[in-house]
Amino acid sequence: MGIRVSKEAEEVGVDVSECGMEAYPEFKK
Repeated sequence: MGIRVSKEAEEVGVDVSECGMEAYPEFKK
């Protein structure tokens, strides 16, 4: 059982890849 996400999910962010939205958009620069 792997516990890492795919490289693509790492690059876009797990929140975006799993939920379709950013968890903390106010932190984005």
